[in-house]
Amino acid sequence: MNFSLEQVMTELPRTVPARASVKEAHGLMVQHGIRHLPVEENGTIVGVLSDRDVNLALTFNGGASPVSVFTVCSKPAYMVEKGEPITLVLRTLAENGYGCVLVTDRSRLIGIVTTSDLLRWTAARLEQEAA
Repeated sequence: MNFSLEQVMTELPRTVPARASVKEAHGLMVQHGIRHLPVEENGTIVGVLSDRDVNLALTFNGGASPVSVFTVCSKPAYMVEKGEPITLVLRTLAENGYGCVLVTDRSRLIGIVTTSDLLRWTAARLEQEAA
């Protein structure tokens, strides 16, 4: 069977500017129920911000001064072209402890796949096989 990232990804994910504050990013995450945000600077993806990054920054900073998303995001983001085999992506996520992969089409961001997305997708495939 041939599976593609496009079957699993969330298309056109929300992004956050690198200069945005962590509090702003947190509000966006809560508002949209998401745990990862690609970080953009001048139209280029420069990293990815996770809910863990946000929580850690808010815990240590306590809101005393604005902290930029760029300061706390993971750099560089794990990115692959849309045709990348899922098996390779799964191995890379597991071996490196990444929480997501950003999917591109000729270097243009088109989607995001989180480990939770992949777990749900895998469970569905296993249920189909068992039926």
